[in-house]
Amino acid sequence: MSELERRLGARNSGNSSMPPSSDTFGRPEKKAAPKSGRKRGRQPGAGGAGLAMAEHPDVTEDHVPAACTGCGNTLDQGASVGFERRQVRDIPLATVKVTEHRAHRCRCACGTVTAG
Repeated sequence: MSELERRLGARNSGNSSMPPSSDTFGRPEKKAAPKSGRKRGRQPGAGGAGLAMAEHPDVTEDHVPAACTGCGNTLDQGASVGFERRQVRDIPLATVKVTEHRAHRCRCACGTVTAG
């Protein structure tokens, strides 16, 4: 009798044709993957993945502060002592170009109508 209970108790969806819903125990434990000793993400010393700056950009916009934050005097580009460069790449939206074709009908002096 105990041999029969042991054999029946060992049956599950993994070793028989029983459906998984008939399993009464929890999921089998997964073996943990061996750790490599490195942290997740970009590793120290790895190169950057950004795009290089364009040598000749299509448009250049200068952003000059209007007034001094200390005293409030107005500032212009002549007072500039340097700048930081940043470049933004914009992909233009694809738009649909609609072309209307008109086939005109013309009447000749002889009375015939001809379509273009």
